[in-house]
Order: sequence, then C-alpha cells, then structure tokens
Amino acid sequence: MRQIVLLLMVTLMSGMASAETAEDVFDQFRLTYEKNENFFAEFEQTTFQQNYKTITQGKLYFAKPNLLRMEYFDKDNPKQLTQSIVLDGKHAWSYTPVLNQVNKSVQTQQGGGTGILPGLGASFEYLKQRYALELVEDEAAAKKNVYRLALSPKESFEFKEIIEIWVRQQDWLPIQFSYQTVGQPNGDLTMITSLRHIKVNQQLPDDIFRFAIPEGAEVISINPQQ
Repeated sequence: MRQIVLLLMVTLMSGMASAETAEDVFDQFRLTYEKNENFFAEFEQTTFQQNYKTITQGKLYFAKPNLLRMEYFDKDNPKQLTQSIVLDGKHAWSYTPVLNQVNKSVQTQQGGGTGILPGLGASFEYLKQRYALELVEDEAAAKKNVYRLALSPKESFEFKEIIEIWVRQQDWLPIQFSYQTVGQPNGDLTMITSLRHIKVNQQLPDDIFRFAIPEGAEVISINPQQ
C-alpha cells in the first residue's frame, strides 16, 4: 500500500488556458510539469478499505525526475512524526519510528523517460499509451474552475484500477489525487490525497531527498538480491 501512496506525486504549471477535452487537460498538466522542477504541499490522505477508514496528514516534497519525500505526522500531535517515505532516485525507503524499522526496496520506473508518478514512475507518454482519459462531471469542482480527470487502463487486468486527478484551471496545478482498485482479493481500495499550501520551484535543502538510517533501526530489504 505504501508504494501506492507514492502514486501520489505529480507536479506543476503556470499560465492561464482553457481546456475542453480530457486530452486538453492532460496536455496542459504535462506542460506545467515540464516548466517546473520541484513541488511542495501539505496533504491529507483518506483511505477506505474493507469498511475501514483512515485519515493521515503530512508534508510532501517532490523534485524531477523521481525524487520524493513524504512525512506523516500524528493527527493530535502535528510535530510527532509517524512515518516517512523517501525516494532518492535509486532506492525507496519507508521508516516507522514507533517500530524503529526501515523498509528498503529498489526504486523502479515504468514507461521510461521522466517519471510523473514517483514510486510508479510512469512517464506522460506511458500513461497516454496505457490509460484512457476522461473528464468526469463534478459540479462542485466545476464551480471552482477545477477539472476532474480520470485515467483507466485500456487493457483488462485481474482487478480494475482508476486514477483521478483534480487540476485547477487557474495555474494547472493538481490539488487532489484519487487511486482506486476494484476486484482485488484483499478488498477494494480507495485512497484520496488532497493538497494545500502548494508551492513550486522552491529552494529545497540539499539533503531533503537523502535517507539516513536511524541509529539502531532494523532494516528490511524488500529486494534482498539487490
């Protein structure tokens, strides 16, 4: 599930334009991504699975092509870190402080080229080849000049996967993501990530995408052969 979370990250844009089709919105989104180098936002993530609902919050840092840092904090104590996820370009790291445990895996990239979705690493070209684009009617979003873009796989798989991105027309920035699976053996999953306080092209600390293993932490390698 943590890998799916990373789906969460695409970036940016600037400039005003209009869009009439799903392809128009996707292309404006792609142009924004190409114009910007990094992205910061605070997020709230709501997950539904097997009649359970969880809400987490934190901060997200992303830099092209595939660098990511997500920090989760306790809802009642915003200064208490509960989990951190780092993609450093070679490895994906996930750290849970209460367990003092680190999961490490090799970072992969699908579709080649520049990664649009950290963790999944799909390029815009890959997405357009593999996914059908559709604008979803959303009255509440439309009132705020926000487009709701759905991406569904063109091929059939064991379970259905749907990605949705809410993109505001003002600057073509993503303000919300949704990832949904239907038909999985372990139950359907819906994960919604809402973004706020979005900033682009910031001066980020040099070590923001580096992961230092905490003292005494247990490290579990997901790809032991690597």
